[in-house]
Order: sequence, then C-alpha cells, then structure tokens
Amino acid sequence: GGNPVYLPEGANPDLHKPYPKEKKIYPVSFVGARYGKRPVVLDQLRSKGINVVAFGNGWPAGPLDTEEMVKTYSRSKINLGFSSVGSHEDLHCLKGRDFEITMSGGLYLTEHHEELSNFFRIGKEILTWNTVNELADKIQFLLSNDKLCADISSECLRKSREKHSWQSRIGSIIDLLRN
Repeated sequence: GGNPVYLPEGANPDLHKPYPKEKKIYPVSFVGARYGKRPVVLDQLRSKGINVVAFGNGWPAGPLDTEEMVKTYSRSKINLGFSSVGSHEDLHCLKGRDFEITMSGGLYLTEHHEELSNFFRIGKEILTWNTVNELADKIQFLLSNDKLCADISSECLRKSREKHSWQSRIGSIIDLLRN
C-alpha cells in the first residue's frame, strides 16, 4: 500500500548555470572519468576528424574543479555524454551530468537509453546517439547548425530549471506528503 517515489538526480541552478560570456573554444567536450568504452569512442571520433577534448580522472587534460567543469559546458559547442555503466555496455542509467549539463545551458548529446525520455523530449531538449557512426554524423551536422544547437540548449535549460532542480525534486516530495 505504499506510494513509491522515484527521485532521479537533479542539479543546483546556483551552481550549474550558463556562462554566456565564455567563448565556444571546444567543438566537442566530455567531462568524466576515463573507463569502459569512453576512450575507444573518443579515439574513434578523433579518427573521423572530430576534435574532442576530455577532462577527468585518467585523461591527459586531467580533472576540473566544479566551476571550471560548469564553464566547460558553456565553452563547448557539444557536450558529450555516456549512459553505460562501467564496462557493461548493455547496462544504462541516468547520470548527474544529464541534469548538470542541461541546467548549465549546454547542448547535450548523450548515449541513448529509454529512461531519458521520462525527463526530456529527445531531439527537442537533448540529443542521443546509439552507435559511434551515428554519433559522428550527429556531431558533424550539429557543428554546422549553430541556430539549431542554440534552440535545443535553450529549450533544455528552460525545462531543466523548471523541472530538474533539486528544489523541484524535494518540492514534489513535500507536495506528496501534504496530500
């Protein structure tokens, strides 16, 4: 007879915010540790002529502090994401970055999994990929379509601030407790 509540990750809009004065210096960036298929995918993108920089433990550029991480989302034309867990390519989950990048106003292109559609309109607020070839094609298309990128990231920022802040997550529980 219980009423379960699913409370996914969220983001803090005071911390995860756009930095509009930052220039787009990275065509594609990834922020996260180096493990699983991540280095293979990035190497395959680079072999296709796509300039992608990675930050985090295990990457040559190393980790970023929180403020630099959030600024990197604004400095990147495309923010790359992975949804797989460790080296398990068939196991996917929501990540904190799904909400942090979008709350920061970054254009987000992440590995597809069904749970994302519970929180975002795929293709309208975030973009997803399934294979490296599809990812490379989408990156090349997006890099030549600045207006589309701006429209998608703007729509996602609006949605994230409205629905995916920690305040709105906790507020939904408070509302449930009141009823």
